[in-house]
Amino acid sequence: TGGATGEFEVLLTGQINGSSFEASDTIFILTSTVIDDEEDGDSEEGTEEDDEGDETLVQVEGQQEVYVIRNRFRRHIPSPQAFNRLGFEWAHIKKISQTELDAYADDALMRAEGDTKVYLICAGQKKHIISPEVFESYGFSWGDISVVSQDDIDDYPDVSLIRAAGDPKVYMLSGGKKHWIRTAAVFNNRGYKWEDIVIVNSTEEEAIPEGENIE
Repeated sequence: TGGATGEFEVLLTGQINGSSFEASDTIFILTSTVIDDEEDGDSEEGTEEDDEGDETLVQVEGQQEVYVIRNRFRRHIPSPQAFNRLGFEWAHIKKISQTELDAYADDALMRAEGDTKVYLICAGQKKHIISPEVFESYGFSWGDISVVSQDDIDDYPDVSLIRAAGDPKVYMLSGGKKHWIRTAAVFNNRGYKWEDIVIVNSTEEEAIPEGENIE
């Protein structure tokens, strides 16, 4: 049976080295389960394993994006096709506030099982992180990489447009190289979308070899 859900204020008090302290914070409980300790067949270890495998589908009121909450991380489901492939049910999506969604970190670093390529999921697209130096320049942790199926990786289109933070130059990625799009007119004439541009740091931008300009 379900327990309490919603927004709760948590108060923590105690003493450290003889000095009293008090701290408070707000937590959001999306789903909860009351465990009957006397129920046959249940054990504490089994409960922990079940919790780790729990998945909750959520969507912010008024927004189209759907996320699956798993192991305290949120993962954006990029398309209806991906949603259906994963076997989810649209009726199981829970409406939440933006504040509740923001309480979860993005499950943004992924690699396919059996593959060493690491991808960053950003703006609904995947970006291959081309070297350990680029990975570490963002302050990422190797332990935060999720190992998923190749189908999960393929659900996301590749990032094709980038620019370095603080630099107005926009590049199109193709064939492992970056190609400078010389003008806004060229950008628009080729049907590119400004919202598809992904901001990268200077370390990543400089690590990608230059190709021919797009004019």
